[in-house]
Amino acid sequence: MNTKNLQAYAPKARTQFIEAIKKRAAHFGIYEDRIAEVRIEGGVAVIEGRAFTHKEGEQRKRLERKIAERTSASYQEQYDMFIRAMAYTWFNRLAALRYMEIHDYFDHGFRVLKPLSNKKGGSESAMDTIRRYFSTQFFKDHCKTYKKRPIYWLFSSGKEKAFECLVYLHRYNEATLSRMRTEYATPLMGKYDAQHMLLTEQHVEATGTEARRIEKDLKSLEKKQAELRVFDEQLKHYAEKRITLDLDDGVKANYGKFGNLLADVKAIHGKKPEEFK
Repeated sequence: MNTKNLQAYAPKARTQFIEAIKKRAAHFGIYEDRIAEVRIEGGVAVIEGRAFTHKEGEQRKRLERKIAERTSASYQEQYDMFIRAMAYTWFNRLAALRYMEIHDYFDHGFRVLKPLSNKKGGSESAMDTIRRYFSTQFFKDHCKTYKKRPIYWLFSSGKEKAFECLVYLHRYNEATLSRMRTEYATPLMGKYDAQHMLLTEQHVEATGTEARRIEKDLKSLEKKQAELRVFDEQLKHYAEKRITLDLDDGVKANYGKFGNLLADVKAIHGKKPEEFK
C-alpha cells in the first residue's frame, strides 16, 4: 500500500478538523478563553441570546463537564486537549465510515462520503443524499425522537410532495405563513408552469421512447401542479388569519391550528384536521 498520499493528507485533515470543531464549539458558546452561560427558559436553552432546544442545552452542559475533567490543567489546556481529542475521534470515525461505505457494509441505502450508484447507473451526490433524507425520512425520525411532539413542523402539500417546508417552532410568528406563500409556494408554482411549458414543447418534437418518457413526466408534473394549487389556496386562507401560537398550550394543541397544511396532524394533534371549505 502506498502511504505517501495518506502521510501528506493526514496533517492537513487534522488541522481542518480542529478548526471545524472550534467553529462548532463557538456556535454553542465554547471559546478558547471562556465558556458562555446556558440559561433554561421554559423548554428552550438560551446561549448568548440564541435559542437552542432543551436537549441541545443539556448536551452543551455535558461538553462543559467533559472539558473540565482534567482538573489539574488550566482552562486553555483543557480546551486544547478537548478540541484535539474530538478532532482525532471524528477523523477516525469518518475514515471508518468511508471504508464501510466503499465495501458496502451498510444496507440502509444512504451514502454521504461516497456517491451512491442509482438504478439507472448514475450516482447520487452527498447533497442529493441529504436532500433525500430530509424529504423522505427526517420528519419521521424527528417525531420518533420527540415522541410525537416535534419542534420542527412539516408543512406539506400532500402525497405528491409538490411543496414541503420545515418550520422551527420557536421561530414561527403570525407572518410565517404569508412569507411561506409569497417567497416559496407562489414562485414554485411559476417554476412548475415553466417546466410544463418546456416539456410540452419537447413532446411535440419527441418520438418513441423519448415521447413516452416526457408524457410520464408531464402527468407527474400535472399532479404536482394540481396539488400545489389546492395547497396554495389553503395556505392563503390560513395566512390571512395570522395565527399565533401559545407555547404554554404545548405542541399537541398548537399543531391542530393549521388544518391540512401540516403533515401527520391526527398522529400529533390527536384529531383529524377540519375540512377546508
